[in-house]
Amino acid sequence: MSATREFHLREIAPATYLLTYPLQQDTKLTRRATIWQRRERDWTVLYHHGTLVSDPTLNVVIHHPQVDQ
Repeated sequence: MSATREFHLREIAPATYLLTYPLQQDTKLTRRATIWQRRERDWTVLYHHGTLVSDPTLNVVIHHPQVDQ
C-alpha cells in the first residue's frame, strides 16, 4: 500500500515548480522531489529524485521556510 501526504509546492522560476513530499510504501519511506515546468499547454517533468529514509519509524518532518516576498 502506498500513501503520500504533506505535499509542498514552490515556484522556483517562471512556470517552473518544485514539488516535495514523503511517500510511504508498506515499510519503505522515501522523500521525493520533482521539478515540473509548464510548456505551452503541457506539464513536463525536468527532474525527479527519491531518497530512502534509513529508519522508516522516524517521524518525518519536512520544513519549508517561507519564500521572501
